[in-house]
Amino acid sequence: MRDFAKLDILLRAAFILALIALFGIVVRYVAYSFESPVPAAFSNKDFANYWIAGQLVLEGQSADLFGSHPLYFRHLTEAFGADYPWHSWSYPPHYLLLVWWTGYFGYGVGLAVFMAVTGALFIYATKAFVGRMDLCVVAMVLPFAVCNLWAGQNGFLTAALALGALALRADRPVIAGVLLGLLTIKPQLGFLFPLLLFAERRWMVIVSAGLTTLALIALSVLFYGVEAWNGYLATVLPYQSEIMQKLEGSFLLMLTSFYGGLRNWGYDYSEAIVIHAALAIPALLATIYGFFAVKDPDHRSLLLLLGTFVITPYALIYDLGMIAAAAAMITIKRSHAAPPKDPLRYLMTIAAVLPLCAMSLSRAGVPAAPLILSLLYGYVFVASGALTRLKKQSGRTGMEVRPSPAAMSD
Repeated sequence: MRDFAKLDILLRAAFILALIALFGIVVRYVAYSFESPVPAAFSNKDFANYWIAGQLVLEGQSADLFGSHPLYFRHLTEAFGADYPWHSWSYPPHYLLLVWWTGYFGYGVGLAVFMAVTGALFIYATKAFVGRMDLCVVAMVLPFAVCNLWAGQNGFLTAALALGALALRADRPVIAGVLLGLLTIKPQLGFLFPLLLFAERRWMVIVSAGLTTLALIALSVLFYGVEAWNGYLATVLPYQSEIMQKLEGSFLLMLTSFYGGLRNWGYDYSEAIVIHAALAIPALLATIYGFFAVKDPDHRSLLLLLGTFVITPYALIYDLGMIAAAAAMITIKRSHAAPPKDPLRYLMTIAAVLPLCAMSLSRAGVPAAPLILSLLYGYVFVASGALTRLKKQSGRTGMEVRPSPAAMSD
């Protein structure tokens, strides 16, 4: 109870609400897991894609995942009914190496097992990254956990891979590289890692990640054929690009980027992506600078996690496990020096609860996610010392290139 009282009032409220929501989701999982046919309200989750993929792999029809969308979607309607809502396959062939086993289970049991296994990995990785798993950390990651369980997504898995790689990159470089190789299932969440590793000269991690990626590609070719990669590059990726341009409805509301916020405001794809790029490119340059300029490895990790979500246009609320862990780490680091009623704690709390409120705020026309993530990124950039060092270097450069009065008079 004493630890609970130490949490700020907003985090206490979010924690209680998240616990209630978690209980409701667990009850729903149990109630629906053994029903046949699977209720539409329960099957309309992203896990349906993974489960169908497992079914197709076991039936020797994995090629249908990388064909036309109508061909793939036919399998979903056969499993869940003719009125099943739109879903699409978006993953590279080596993702099948991680989800093929779900086909051995019924949908409900497979979903529960997938969430339990990946959830355990997320807890382990978060503890390794933050350094502890006390009530404060639990309270900050619980909203994300509820969101991911609601969506039936792989957010536990991808967050575990990213956080684990950051936590282990110094002491277990080979394992960190393996985790990064696995993170290539969602390259939009790992694109900054090569830059960080280069800045830190983590050559063993880079080699391990590269070899792991090549091994995953080779295994996917061995099991699913080179045709799977041909279909992924020629059919799946162009279709996903088209989806990105025509996003609408609830999927658009789940985007955490400025691109998503602009689309919700009525901007078309070409306008939104140009404005997003105008904001993302300076953030990318600042992040790269921070990787080289910042001394504290924790601050470099935070710059990577927050920079990823500020820069990429294609991240969603169920990817925010990395941000929840980052907010927890910042809160813990500040607690040693900040006053008890530190107002910045509320910024960390709001970032942690974004998975539960971002969609509603987006629907109301408030792009909360990109604004909060940008503010948090700015705080980390300043707190890490990167901004101070940049100003000093800019000042020295200005003094070096400024001509003397005598030279000007000549």
